[in-house]
Amino acid sequence: VTVEFPNSCYFNYNQFDYFYEGTARFIYPIAHVDDDTPCTPNITESTYSIPVHALQQETYIFNFYQGEDENGEDMFLTVEVPVVLP
Repeated sequence: VTVEFPNSCYFNYNQFDYFYEGTARFIYPIAHVDDDTPCTPNITESTYSIPVHALQQETYIFNFYQGEDENGEDMFLTVEVPVVLP
């Protein structure tokens, strides 16, 4: 997963919240903000892995949080991953 941050004061320690809802998973990256240093306006990125153990036979639906829309509603990138049995 690659997360984009709006400036140099945001960073990530490979932390995220991961919620189950039926066959769907909701992933929220946790950003930390350093208020004690001057920020540069450069967009920064953080890349990390999310371990997944396939425990179901149904397609997994991953919903990656992408912020809020103009109405304050959560936006998600949805990725469906089929489970292929041997």
